[in-house]
Amino acid sequence: MNRENKAVSGDIKTVMSGLLDGFYIDKITFEDKTLFEFPFKEARLSEEEITIAQCLIDMNNYTKTGNELYPYKRAYEDYIYFG
Repeated sequence: MNRENKAVSGDIKTVMSGLLDGFYIDKITFEDKTLFEFPFKEARLSEEEITIAQCLIDMNNYTKTGNELYPYKRAYEDYIYFG
């Protein structure tokens, strides 16, 4: 969604890095803007393992600061958009 709350389309790219010892996910971009940069770059984790690790970090942050992992407003917007 853009600033006017209108849907935009484009390519989402997963940027991979690494050499002979294997590739790892570096970041996810959309229209040359970095959406997410992985904090576990050279750990060679699968996408599922990265998601679990990030959830654990965010839950730890929630217990310390009260900042929500997935706020209700965002969850509701996702529910409306994706059905």
